Amino acid sequence: MRKKTTCLIFFTPCDMEIKKVLRKTLAALLILLAPVFAFAQQKISGKVTAQEDGSALPGVSVRIKDSNTGTQTDAKGNYSITASQGQVLVFTFVGYTTHEVPVTGASTYNVSLQFTRTALTEIVVTGQGVKREKRSLGYAVATINKEDIGDNVSPINALTGKVAGLNITSGYAPGASSRITLRGPTSFNGNNQPVFVIDGIPVSNDNIRNSDFLNDQVDYGNRGNDINPNDIESITVLKGPAAAALYGSIASNGAILITTKKGKKNSPAQINFSTGYQLSQVLKLPTFQNEFGQGDLDAIADDRRENFSWGLPFDGKVRPFGQVINGKQQLKEYKAIPNNVKNFFDYGQTFNNNLTISGGNEKSTYFLSVGALNNKGIIPTTNYNKYNIRFSGSSEFSDKFSSTVSVGYTNISSQLPLGGQTNSVYNSIFQQPRDMPIVDFKDLSNPFNGTFTGADGTQYYGYYGAYTKNPYFLLQNYKNNNSVDRINGTFSLSYKPVKGLDITERIGADVYADRRYEKGAKYFYKPFEQAFYGQNNWTDNGKYSQDITNYLQFNHDLIVTYTTTLAKDLNMKVLGGNNVRITTNNNLFSATNGTGGLIVPGFYNLDNSNGPINSTNTLTQRRLYGFYGEADFDYKNMLFLGFTGRNDISSTLPTNNNSYFYPSVNGAFVFSELYKDKAFSDVLSFGKVRLSYAKVGQDANPYLLQTTYAKTSINGDFGSIIFPLTSNGSTIPSFSRGNRIGNPNLKPEFTSSFEVGTELSFIKNMINLDLTYYNTKSTNQIVDVPIPNSSGYTSIAMNVGEMTNKGLEIGLRATPVNTSYGLRIEVFGTYNKVKNNVVSINEGINQIVIGNGTTAMQQVAAIGKPYGTFYGTGLEIDPASGKVVIDTATGMPHNSATRFYGTYLPDYMASLGANISYKGFTLKVLFDTKQGGQFYSNTKSVIDFGGYSIETAANGRKDYVFPNSVYDDGTGKLVNNTSITFHPERYWTRIVPAGENLIDASYVKLREASLTYSFAQSMLKRTPFSRLNVVLYGNNLFLWVPKSNQFADPEINGQGAANVQGYEFLSNPSLRNMGIKVDVSF
Repeated sequence: MRKKTTCLIFFTPCDMEIKKVLRKTLAALLILLAPVFAFAQQKISGKVTAQEDGSALPGVSVRIKDSNTGTQTDAKGNYSITASQGQVLVFTFVGYTTHEVPVTGASTYNVSLQFTRTALTEIVVTGQGVKREKRSLGYAVATINKEDIGDNVSPINALTGKVAGLNITSGYAPGASSRITLRGPTSFNGNNQPVFVIDGIPVSNDNIRNSDFLNDQVDYGNRGNDINPNDIESITVLKGPAAAALYGSIASNGAILITTKKGKKNSPAQINFSTGYQLSQVLKLPTFQNEFGQGDLDAIADDRRENFSWGLPFDGKVRPFGQVINGKQQLKEYKAIPNNVKNFFDYGQTFNNNLTISGGNEKSTYFLSVGALNNKGIIPTTNYNKYNIRFSGSSEFSDKFSSTVSVGYTNISSQLPLGGQTNSVYNSIFQQPRDMPIVDFKDLSNPFNGTFTGADGTQYYGYYGAYTKNPYFLLQNYKNNNSVDRINGTFSLSYKPVKGLDITERIGADVYADRRYEKGAKYFYKPFEQAFYGQNNWTDNGKYSQDITNYLQFNHDLIVTYTTTLAKDLNMKVLGGNNVRITTNNNLFSATNGTGGLIVPGFYNLDNSNGPINSTNTLTQRRLYGFYGEADFDYKNMLFLGFTGRNDISSTLPTNNNSYFYPSVNGAFVFSELYKDKAFSDVLSFGKVRLSYAKVGQDANPYLLQTTYAKTSINGDFGSIIFPLTSNGSTIPSFSRGNRIGNPNLKPEFTSSFEVGTELSFIKNMINLDLTYYNTKSTNQIVDVPIPNSSGYTSIAMNVGEMTNKGLEIGLRATPVNTSYGLRIEVFGTYNKVKNNVVSINEGINQIVIGNGTTAMQQVAAIGKPYGTFYGTGLEIDPASGKVVIDTATGMPHNSATRFYGTYLPDYMASLGANISYKGFTLKVLFDTKQGGQFYSNTKSVIDFGGYSIETAANGRKDYVFPNSVYDDGTGKLVNNTSITFHPERYWTRIVPAGENLIDASYVKLREASLTYSFAQSMLKRTPFSRLNVVLYGNNLFLWVPKSNQFADPEINGQGAANVQGYEFLSNPSLRNMGIKVDVSF
């Protein structure tokens, strides 16, 4: 019998069937009432800012945890989203820590995100512009964000001290050359710098210099500095062949990947404007003696026409100097002017203004920038002006089709100083007696400073110096002007036909015209006081030259990528591509006749050549086809394995052997995933080991396969004969074979690299360590091997030699202080040590000369020595005691036969920096150092010769015993010298060998320092600004060198960014820069 129950609902009887009906009814009611409950959701808004400076962060992802609902912040960092109480908002942004905020009922949630550098979430750009998580890479890379670029006007210099393994040298003047190498040199004569890539397209970093750096040294800069640093979003450094293999031959020395700024989706128009003013001054000048003045004690002690400072000791008495002109003569106190050289230089001034406009909607983005950099140099009359325009945009036409475009234009105009020896302003100012008031020579209308016409019509100079010219006269009469127009850009079209498949077509070009005009005045001036000055005339036949280079590099890539899941926790991404790269370089150099010069003074035109024009036209073309592929696998986001392969076909190699293949393999194991949920993860937050091997080829320079011909030029004792000749109305042409024998059997150079490293983060990412060991070997070096001149040639192009680099890189970053009240202290540093060795060259050849050095001190690649070893004459050294061997008759040291010295390569490099932020203030400092290595200083040679250097004043210039010397006592035994003296002036002016001009290249620099104040948003409420920063900054600020270096900054190099380094040859001095910048957003 079924039990009857009473249901209280509606006071009616019910049973189990009725209960079922009731449950269904209640469920239906809940569904019907769901919209009512939905009213519990609310609209939430707020602003996301950066913790370090309070600036707005556009593009931050804001989503509701465990749901698909989300949005992004706009250009001003604002967001709006609908959420319910109890849900959690998750804020994520690349480079910043993820932040979660529970919804408690308030309608506004402002969030401040903290910048981070952990490898857990960092995204980096790799080969062919592919973005990957850094944790997945089996090789070393480094990324410098826009915040780290700072206020450098050079994007290359901005990397100094921030990437382990990166070696940069520069003088820090606007437009000056900057040389950059990664992990040591790999080629004897080829390019040793990494390739530059802007938004996926390789671009030129050419540094074209005059071959005569001794006499015609003008630093026209290198093309890598053309881009506006304000346009850069980030710079990724691919250090080794494994990282850069997909770019092919041009990336055998690594790659510098520059990603420019872009607009952001769903962002209204944002306007940014910055203006800056910078002052520059010479960082280091020689240390001069201030005891002895004008004259020559070995000739005329008080010689008033002399520029030597080998005169009498200063006595402060008034005495005449210079020429007697129309019965008048200049007078001055005979005392030192300690800053006479320093006072010649002006303060350099740089104005830097930038304007950007960016934004986007759901489907498209845009970015437009305009920049102007205007510099007045430290040398009077010199200047450098650069203007940049850049546009980038993107558009999604549909779910399957999208495109991007990025185009930049650069215009440069400059007037640059002449360095080196002949007619160099540096040569003139450094060879001034210590009592000469150089700045008083500025007024060239003064007959005692400049030139004038005598009563008889004769052209005279009235300057005091018989053996040197007024530096202001040189600036007026010798001009070096440069004009550059450059455009580079890329366009890509992407198609995604199915999930995981992406097909991208990308084309790009880099085009520039570099025009250089050098002018030298024609003149003939006699000294007014000829009876005393003799035949020391000022004379020059004049010159005018045009050096015009038109460059084109075209790139095309078709890239197909496919991403899929092969099995649970096992993912795969494959990439295949084809590359076509065509490069054309057309140079036309034309100059007035080298012997005859100009016909009419002051008329600078090739038609004014006094004799046949010297003209050469060089067309260089090369073409390369490449096919490349990459396959990457990851297991549980913990174990990663990658393969690459590329095959290039080069037009500069023999047609029957112009194809070459090179592979790479890399792997990474993130072992911290094994214990990520355990307590030990609080100690070792992230741990990864990586391993890679790669081999990269590098083709030959064009036209090495055949012996080439050139216009004939016959050099004689009294000039040159340049064909074609004209005789009796007939033209006689002539071509002769070049000095190098071509080689139709050349092969590509190859560099193989093995690398192992680890990345570790400790104590919840408070301390981050990156450690790498690498071993590279370069073989099949393409070298001009010397052969006997009796063959009719001087060299032959051959594949010879082997060179290795073994190195250790350490990068450390720690955040020891990070408080809730806004104080954050971050310290970071790098260490890099490379051991380079030339293993072999060719049978019977122990060394080859690298580039252009000096006759007395060359730079070589020698077996068993590091690349760039100096080779020249020096003092004879007793092997047993290490002391100098002297002549018993004169006390002068003996000069030895040529021998090896050190290399320009440093023993190690290191850096140490800190970023300290507190509320709106941010202080940044960076020190860096190079220890070891040598450089050759011609400044030392010149100021020693003239008696200006402090070392020439030793012992009051009285004869003394040469320090640490020995002599032959007549029996063949070398004994200590305690009594035989030498004469200082004779030694410094006639005896001192080139080896004594080699200086320890070690230094420590305060590379960067800046103080930024970011105004809080509350302070900007009643202004049109959404962001306002004021920055005080400086770079290349202070220099510490060994006591032995009293002459020059070791980073100065007379050959710019060429392979030959370590030659300071009366070159442009390095600069200390200090400035202020205001940066605002609307």
